[in-house]
Amino acid sequence: MKTKQTKRWHLRAFTARNLAALAMAVALSACVAQSARPGQAEPPTATPDAWQRAQRAAQTPQAGTAAATAVATPDANAIADAISADSGSLAQALSLVPDTVELVTFTDWALVKQSADAGDVTSQSDETQQADLVKWLKEQTPFAAYGFTQISTHAGDWGWNSLDVLWEVATRVGDNPVYVLKLRDDLDLDAIYKHFTDRKFQRFTYQGATVFAFNSGMPGAGGADWTTTTQRSIYTTGVLEDQKVLIMSYQPRNVQAILDLNAGLAKSLGESDEIKSTSAVLAEKPSVFMAKASFTCKSLDTWAKDLGITGDAIGRFKETFSTEPVHAYSVFGMGYAHEGDTVVGTVVMHYEKAEDAKADQAARENDLRQGMSLNNGQPYTSLLTLDSVTVQGNDLVLQVLPVNNSPKTLWSMITRQDMAYARCPQAIEPRPSSQG
Repeated sequence: MKTKQTKRWHLRAFTARNLAALAMAVALSACVAQSARPGQAEPPTATPDAWQRAQRAAQTPQAGTAAATAVATPDANAIADAISADSGSLAQALSLVPDTVELVTFTDWALVKQSADAGDVTSQSDETQQADLVKWLKEQTPFAAYGFTQISTHAGDWGWNSLDVLWEVATRVGDNPVYVLKLRDDLDLDAIYKHFTDRKFQRFTYQGATVFAFNSGMPGAGGADWTTTTQRSIYTTGVLEDQKVLIMSYQPRNVQAILDLNAGLAKSLGESDEIKSTSAVLAEKPSVFMAKASFTCKSLDTWAKDLGITGDAIGRFKETFSTEPVHAYSVFGMGYAHEGDTVVGTVVMHYEKAEDAKADQAARENDLRQGMSLNNGQPYTSLLTLDSVTVQGNDLVLQVLPVNNSPKTLWSMITRQDMAYARCPQAIEPRPSSQG
C-alpha cells in the first residue's frame, strides 16, 4: 500500500509531468503544430530586404538590376546534389536543415507505407484504400506529419496530402515551425499552384524557387476562410520545382533561410560529422527524432527538477539509476522500424570519443533495466524491453521493444521528456553553430 508521502510525491510528479508535457509540446510544435486562424497567431515578422526585392521584381519585372539579381537562379542546389548523389532520404532531408537548429523530426513516408504493404497508395487511390492506410498510420504516429489531422480532406483543399509525400522533415528556424516535404515525382504542381492562386497568394521567385506568400491585406485577398483546412505554415510556401520539394513556414524569414541554405549561403545540419554518424544508424528507419546535446543531455537532478520533483523525492528517483558515472554525448537520436510484426526502437547516443561510448555501455544498460520512468513512476521496463546495447564506432546503440508494440510509446517518451536514461554528468549548453 502506498504511503501518504508517496502519494503526495506521485501527485506532484503527475502535475509536474503534465506541465512539462505542455512545455515539450510547445518545443516540438514543428512536429505536431495544428492550424490556427490569423487572429490567433502572432503577426509575421517584416520580410527581409532580399525577399522584398524578389517580391517587387515579380510585381514590376522592369524594376532594374537589383530586382533581376534578386530572382537570379543560384549556382548551388543542395537538395539536387543530395538526390543526384543517391543519398538516402534522411540525408536528403538533412541537406535542407540549417546547422543552427537544435532538434529535427523526420518521416520516410515511402518506408512507412511499405510497412503497411501500401507503397502505391496516394491521394488519388481508391477511398477505401486510403481510409484503411490512414487508420493504420494514425496508430504508428509518424514523428513528422504536416497536415496529418486533415489528411482526408487535404488533397481536395490543396492538391496533395501525406500519402503523396516521399519524405518529410520538421524543425524550427526562428520562432515558428518550418517543414520540408519531398513530394512524389509524378505529382501535378499546376494543380497545387491553382489552390494558391485562387486564394490570392502572391507568387514570386527567390533563389530559384517559386514562392507563394499570403497577406490578408493584399488587394483581393479577403478573409482567409481556408485556414482551418491545413496548418498555418502554408502561409509561406517555397517550391523547388525540379525536385518537387515544398518548404513551408508561417514566418517568411524561415523559408528564406532554407532557400538560402539550398543556394549554398549557409551550412546544413547534415554536413556535421556527428549528425552524419547518428543518422547513418537511423537511415533506414521510417521515422526519426534527433537532437543536439543541449536539448537532451541533462543530469538526473536537472531531469527531476524540470519535471517538478523536489526534496527527498529526487533522492528516491536517483537511487533507481546506476551509480556508475556517464559521459556527455553530443547527439541523441531515436527511430523505429518494423521487423515482421514487431516494432523495434533504436536509441543512439553519439560521443566525441569512442572510448566514452564503450565506457558508458554498462551504465546505460543498467539505467534502462532499473531506472524509473518519470512518466508513470514505474521502472522503464514497464514501457520498454531492452533488447541489446552495442557500440558502433562513436555511437552507443540501444535496441528497445515497446511493450505495446507501438511507436506511440517511443514518441510519447520524447514529448514528455521521459528520457532520464539518457542522463549526463551535467547539462550541456548550446554551442555556436558554424555559418557559411
